[in-house]
Amino acid sequence: MIFVTVGSAGYDNLIKKIDGLVKDGKITEEVVCQISDGSYIPQNCKYFRLAPSITDYIKRASLVICHGGVTIFEVLRKGKRLIGVFNPNNVFRQQGPFLEKLSKEGFLLFCRDIDELYEYIISKVPLKPYHNNNRELIKSLKAFIDKG
Repeated sequence: MIFVTVGSAGYDNLIKKIDGLVKDGKITEEVVCQISDGSYIPQNCKYFRLAPSITDYIKRASLVICHGGVTIFEVLRKGKRLIGVFNPNNVFRQQGPFLEKLSKEGFLLFCRDIDELYEYIISKVPLKPYHNNNRELIKSLKAFIDKG
């Protein structure tokens, strides 16, 4: 199962793209989308708006596709293959650099252009396992925040 999550803000372009890939037969496995307050309703995937927890979806997933929010750490801790997709409409503009950093470290694939998402989905690029190192994470996040 592929799990797609947009967090607490809608990301219609991501959901439309995934829905189109399923419709076109490029994605054949089950897809579940968490769409939040998005206005686009998937026609070819299962979906829900919000849930008290998405942990069970993450556990079941062979691949998780998400925005650049805190969900990333839950996915990485569970050892799931992850594609981070930057949402240019999100008010938290730091998601792009955050995804870039985690991608450079080899923990996830960073899809900068939604039109290239399918190539990331079929990619066999190996990813490094994530080990929660709170001291390094806090240092890295502090430096990131300090940069503005």
